[in-house]
Amino acid sequence: VSTQSTGSSGINAEYGGVPRIKEIVNAANNIATPIITAPLEDATSIDSARIVKGRIEKTLLGEISEYIEEVFLPQDCYIFVKLHVQRIKMLKLEINAHSVMKSIIKNSKVKLTTSDVRINSASSLAVYPPSGSKSKQSSESLYTLIQQIKKILPNIVVKGNTYC
Repeated sequence: VSTQSTGSSGINAEYGGVPRIKEIVNAANNIATPIITAPLEDATSIDSARIVKGRIEKTLLGEISEYIEEVFLPQDCYIFVKLHVQRIKMLKLEINAHSVMKSIIKNSKVKLTTSDVRINSASSLAVYPPSGSKSKQSSESLYTLIQQIKKILPNIVVKGNTYC
C-alpha cells in the first residue's frame, strides 16, 4: 500500500500536486514529495489491502451513497441520504449510518447537531435544516437552506485522511 502527501498542509490544494506531476512526467530518479510504502502482513489478501486503503484514503459521502435527495412534505422538509451498502461492503469500508451521522455533524460547513441528523435505518439517514430554522425562516429561505446543505453533503469526508 502506498500513499502520498504534498508535504505541507499550508500549500494550496489546487497547486499541491504539481511538483509530483512534474516528477512523474520527467521520470525523476530522486522523488522530492514524500511517499510511504507499507507492506501488508499478507501481501496476497485483497480484502486486507482494501481495508487499509479505506482507512487511509479519503472517502466522500457522495461516493458511498446511492442517492441524496430532497424531501418536501406539507409539514416537513429534509434531505434523505441512502447509503450504497453493497459498495461499502465490497470496498471493505468501515462505514455505517452512525459513522456517517458523526461525520456530517463534525463537518463545520453544515453546522448541524445530533437533533438535525436522524438515522432511519442501517442504510439511510434524514438530514434536517439546523434546529430552529423552520420557525424562523420563510419557506423560500428554507428551500435555499436545504439546497445549500444538499450541495455540501456529497463532499463530506466519511472515512480516511482528509488530506489524501
